[in-house]
Amino acid sequence: MTRTLPRTTTSRYVTRDPEILQGEPIIVGTRVAVRDLVEAWKAGTLPEQIYRKISFVTTAQVFDALSFYLDNQTEIDEYRDFYRQHPLLDEIDEYVKEFRREVNAELDSLDSKPS
Repeated sequence: MTRTLPRTTTSRYVTRDPEILQGEPIIVGTRVAVRDLVEAWKAGTLPEQIYRKISFVTTAQVFDALSFYLDNQTEIDEYRDFYRQHPLLDEIDEYVKEFRREVNAELDSLDSKPS
């Protein structure tokens, strides 16, 4: 008989489910890994902007995930290092760069509108 580890909630919006990403910390109710939000944040995307591209997470979830990361940096950085070696890294890097260009263009257009 195999034993299934129970899902564990680690903060309000972060949980671990052994059946999703082998128990890596994810956003509750999604398959979004905390490391994915951290990657966007570390690439220079503001937390308030991250949820715009990942429409099924809220700003509160983003901030909670980043708070979880700050309390568990060693663990999450190990996941980040592991996935950095993935062959799709270049594609993901291009996606992040394009996202930043789009967000910056949107912010520039908002700044240039008269109030």
